Amino acid sequence: MRTKYTFLPPANPIALPVTVTDHERLMNSREVAEMLGVDISWVKNHCTRTLPLLPYVQLGEGRYATRRFRRIDIIKFIDSRTRVPRA
Repeated sequence: MRTKYTFLPPANPIALPVTVTDHERLMNSREVAEMLGVDISWVKNHCTRTLPLLPYVQLGEGRYATRRFRRIDIIKFIDSRTRVPRA
């Protein structure tokens, strides 16, 4: 009599590395400050308490959680703040 074996997938499969292109990579406060031409303190203040608020991704919990920024969100922020003077 033959024994029938069943192969189950591993309980904890190994995650394959994900390739992230440069425009999808999250940026830090220094990179956003360079992109906007402002000081890092301006970026940090406009994340939490000063208008206009910058959109960010919070990594972790609490007051000292790490903040990262999506390039597309910063570009949309720039577009939303762009004003065309009237003639």
